[in-house]
Amino acid sequence: MKKARISMATAIALALSSFSAVSAADTGIFVRVSGGNSHYDIKDASGYDKTDHTLSGVVGWRWITDHPFAFGVEAGYIDLGKLSYSETTHYDVAWIGNPGIDETTNAKYNAKGLLAGVNAKWNLDGRVTITARVGAVNTRTSARVSGYVIYNGVTTTYPGDEVHQSDTGIYGGLGVGYDFNRHFGMSLTYDHYRFKAGSSIVGSAKVNVGVFGVAAEVRF
Repeated sequence: MKKARISMATAIALALSSFSAVSAADTGIFVRVSGGNSHYDIKDASGYDKTDHTLSGVVGWRWITDHPFAFGVEAGYIDLGKLSYSETTHYDVAWIGNPGIDETTNAKYNAKGLLAGVNAKWNLDGRVTITARVGAVNTRTSARVSGYVIYNGVTTTYPGDEVHQSDTGIYGGLGVGYDFNRHFGMSLTYDHYRFKAGSSIVGSAKVNVGVFGVAAEVRF
């Protein structure tokens, strides 16, 4: 019986030390890089390709508040990809034998931003994790409409002007992940960004961008 108690105590001690070794890495600097697919939701942008790739990087500091919870701050950069649109219209000409006029219009709307916020992490069993984040994002959007006209074999282009606008919005996200060791973990994430943008492409509207992605986090 005495040996059984000693063995049980040893097992519990090892389990707790293993849990603490993983959780201890939650105190300190972390760097997270994530990529995925973004989807724009804008009321006045019907007919656009609203899905693109996104990439972000965040640096932060996290500390243990009460096992198994940790709290932190973060700052970083996000490229939310773009909306894109292309359409070719053919115009017939009145007289016979004339091939008519083909006009192609291209439009692109892109959003990038700097973000700063807070985050929280919950270690379910020392390995499986749930993370949450929320904060402010300062976006810089660019919009350009360009195109060309083909008539009688001659192409005339109009490059268009690029219009920029800045706004401060909000972001939030959730993730479910796994810590492989004290210094590295990965997670599946969903983040949502909301900000205001105005241009000839999307009008004056709130822009919502949802991002499904994969994040890799390195802790020091």
